[in-house]
Amino acid sequence: MLEAEQIREMSMAEHLQALEQLWDAVCPDDANAPSPGWHATVLQERQERAASGESRFLTLDQVKARLRPSEP
Repeated sequence: MLEAEQIREMSMAEHLQALEQLWDAVCPDDANAPSPGWHATVLQERQERAASGESRFLTLDQVKARLRPSEP
């Protein structure tokens, strides 16, 4: 078992690898995991908004620009 101090000292790559390993241990067979009923409702609503032109889509560059902190 890892101690909290060991976790704090891990690199970002090590953190991500640990998260992946934890997720695999918690959900070993994602393909058969049941989906909550509300997922279907949300997906249907999103499909309808996309089909009607109501949704607005961003390019990957636009998303990255939004997520970057603005310069002072």
